[in-house]
Amino acid sequence: MYNLAIYSGHNASLTLEKDGKILEVLEVERYTNIKNGGLIWYLPAHEPFNVIKDILKYFKDKYGAEEYEHLICNQEDTRTYINYLGSESKFLSFFNAKKLVEVFHQFGHAFTNVITKYWH
Repeated sequence: MYNLAIYSGHNASLTLEKDGKILEVLEVERYTNIKNGGLIWYLPAHEPFNVIKDILKYFKDKYGAEEYEHLICNQEDTRTYINYLGSESKFLSFFNAKKLVEVFHQFGHAFTNVITKYWH
């Protein structure tokens, strides 16, 4: 089963993982051409939900990822998405994920920095 991590602030990214292996880290700025851009924070994408849908379609087309066991998201992003979408269940449904794993904001930064520095 696939797992998906999303960070929506500056230098936003989505990370796809399966069976303990990171398949891809997609930095949103490479998709939107907004340097250091975010999805919902700090130079946000014009239509963040459409950007996310396009990236999820890309993961589906490239890796066959249609459903996610876990959606990993920092607490601030989680609350903002839930406010936009109306409930946690709608948030999970949007991403087609079974379970939500919330992490502290700074853990999200630390993870992204390690992955983008050492993962090729």
